[in-house]
Amino acid sequence: RQKLSIGKGRPVLINLWATWCAPCREELTEMAKRKDEFAEHNLDVVALCMDSLGEEKTDPQAAETFLDQINFPFTHGTATEGLANLFQAIHNLLVVNDTVLPAPTSFLIDGQGRLSIIYKGQISLDQLFTDCEYASRSRNERFQDSASLPGRILINSNLDKDLESLEMTNL
Repeated sequence: RQKLSIGKGRPVLINLWATWCAPCREELTEMAKRKDEFAEHNLDVVALCMDSLGEEKTDPQAAETFLDQINFPFTHGTATEGLANLFQAIHNLLVVNDTVLPAPTSFLIDGQGRLSIIYKGQISLDQLFTDCEYASRSRNERFQDSASLPGRILINSNLDKDLESLEMTNL
């Protein structure tokens, strides 16, 4: 067990993965190879293995062995059922399609502790690094960028109050 530093000025990518998942293994391998770019973007990674969850039990040492093989330089551990359920609940609150999260799934949390993006499936690290700049934008720019359709927002006091209320809800 380790206390994570979330909302202390550095963005954090929380990655949920499994040893049986080929895209997960590719993603973590690429992260390890590009560790210097994570440092350049001041981005922390926490990789949480979900092997112990679900019906199909795997070797508890398999995750550690794999991470050692690829020289994974970031914080890692095992996801508990409670934590997996929490991430599922967050997803279900924000996304209309409340299907079970796939492996891999990652949550990008900005330096202020706000959830920025949920990535379902393998991440493009180039896109991730671009997304890290998201938090430096104004509240209205972040809201506009999160829309699923292109357009412009109509700025008004009600929208500002709603967005401020949403920002006060941190992970």
